[in-house]
Amino acid sequence: MGRGEFGLSGSLTLAVQLPEDLEVEVLAYRSTDGGANYKLQPYSLQRQGIYAAINSFYKDMIMESAANCSNFPQFKDKLTVVEPHTFTFERCQVSTDAFPQYVPDGFYKLNFVTYGLVEFVWELILTIEKKTF
Repeated sequence: MGRGEFGLSGSLTLAVQLPEDLEVEVLAYRSTDGGANYKLQPYSLQRQGIYAAINSFYKDMIMESAANCSNFPQFKDKLTVVEPHTFTFERCQVSTDAFPQYVPDGFYKLNFVTYGLVEFVWELILTIEKKTF
């Protein structure tokens, strides 16, 4: 990574095998000023089974980028089981090739929510600005 570039680092520990009936949802909101006026965006991942999300969204948009900076699962066809494991990622930069061509400047709040045996809510706030040279 060069100056002015950012990557995500961290770990995710799964103490149990991901259950088949676990559901996940990602809601994307945007605000022009980061205040209380966030509005739901069409970039959301609708509530669905965790393995459906892994075999579509993760596989199509994240897996290739994560291959060189993490121990996240890599697979060809479909992933059917995720065993207990600690996944680590170090300075990962997700390729935006599969993302929308244009995303307006602003503050974006992503809410990751799971439903079922394992329930959690994780909120990530990002700022998107035009790149100036």
